[in-house]
Amino acid sequence: MKIKPFFRDLTLTFFTEIIVLLSFFLVYRLIANNYGVQGVGEYSLVKRIISFLQPIFFLGLGIGLPRYIAYAASEEERRSYAQSGLLVTVAAIIVAILSAIILKNQFSLYVFGSVQYSDLAISSFFLFAGLAMHGLVYSYLRGRILVVLFNYLQIINFSIIPVAVFIFAKDYSLDIIIKIIGISTFLVAFFFLIPFRNDFIKSGGNLKKSFVDLIQYSFPRIPGDFILVAFFSLPTIIAVNFVSIKEIGYLSLSQSIINAVGTAIAPLGLLLLPKVSNLMVRGRRQTIEVNLDFFICALIDFSLFLFAQLVIFIDIIIVFWLGPDFFPAVFLIRIMAVSVFFYAFYVSIRSVLDAVENKPLNTINLFVSLAVSLISGSILIIFFRFIPLLVSFSIAFVLGMLYLGVATYGSLKKIFYRDSKKDAKYLISSIAVNSFFAVVSLIVKSVIGPNVCLLIWCLALIGLLYVLVLWRLKRKWIWQAVGIIIKKND
Repeated sequence: MKIKPFFRDLTLTFFTEIIVLLSFFLVYRLIANNYGVQGVGEYSLVKRIISFLQPIFFLGLGIGLPRYIAYAASEEERRSYAQSGLLVTVAAIIVAILSAIILKNQFSLYVFGSVQYSDLAISSFFLFAGLAMHGLVYSYLRGRILVVLFNYLQIINFSIIPVAVFIFAKDYSLDIIIKIIGISTFLVAFFFLIPFRNDFIKSGGNLKKSFVDLIQYSFPRIPGDFILVAFFSLPTIIAVNFVSIKEIGYLSLSQSIINAVGTAIAPLGLLLLPKVSNLMVRGRRQTIEVNLDFFICALIDFSLFLFAQLVIFIDIIIVFWLGPDFFPAVFLIRIMAVSVFFYAFYVSIRSVLDAVENKPLNTINLFVSLAVSLISGSILIIFFRFIPLLVSFSIAFVLGMLYLGVATYGSLKKIFYRDSKKDAKYLISSIAVNSFFAVVSLIVKSVIGPNVCLLIWCLALIGLLYVLVLWRLKRKWIWQAVGIIIKKND
């Protein structure tokens, strides 16, 4: 017996994202220790702003480039797509750096609320340049399904570099640290590009055609990338005009926790886009349909489990992770945790929709979802003023994500057959099982108290017991997963 290549790649990518996720927690712990709540707020706001700007400058190539490189029928065609991506990235970096020089005061005033943050604004654009180069190389490696390389790149740029800089440069100001991270990220991405330089400098196919193909596919998806980022960025950008940077830190931290769930689910999407695209080219649509059923069932079981455990134990985790000063964020996180199930479904299925349909279904769903969030947020702020502002933002975020999950399921049904009654029955069954485990976790929490080491062991045991119960309930996806993971060595 041996492991199938796809599952091997998925496992490697999953562990990479776990390392990145742990680094995320460590970086925020280091910021909290060295710069306090104010520093967490400033760093979170910088990350949100960059995420907000990146889809605009990068023209949505994070989706289009890996898809078309996977589609490429020859080396010449692949080169032309790679070179088109490089041109867009270089142009984005030049515009970013010039903006940092010319508009630093205006940028800091409108984004950070004061011109005193002009140095932080400049550092933000340096970090943007690094992440843009990382995005280009990462997308290229994804398209060629060079799993080991793009995972190494991810670990170095999103794990090793930020942790090392915050440890060894802790005596520097936050704006200098962010600048160092940006420059280092750029250099590492460029280094990973060197072995494949021929694809970026040698004469390829029709560059104009490749550029048009990429833009026609990617450009309609820019609003989708932009809107998704807006979900996580607009609340902090708007709230900075009404509350302190310290409170912004609480809100941004809450959103970052939910975004971390997407990071945990991301490995599947990273591999699904080029994989499903390749299957569609080869006319293997039925293969996709057969595996969707067990995948959705597995997603339901694990996202509901994650939601329940997050709500119950987040107060212990936050106090241990960042200290008691961040306890006010616990209530906001618990509200936003309701969106975990819907956001996880969207993150998992969006790559299937992008790979199968040229029509930007995700963009359409995201647009309406953001509208739901903005309208509901406005109603709460105007007519329910007794609700704290940050709570209103959190509720609006959840309502938008709820619609996004439901709309994504609806789009999937239009492409592949789904039995809604069967899916609903499975969802109710999973809610019942997770309700039981929520009670078990509450009892465990009351016994162990704030002991984090004991909490980790108990969560591991609860998770193992959960899988065993699903096995005893004869969840079909578990049996099918074994067949997908292992193949006979013939």
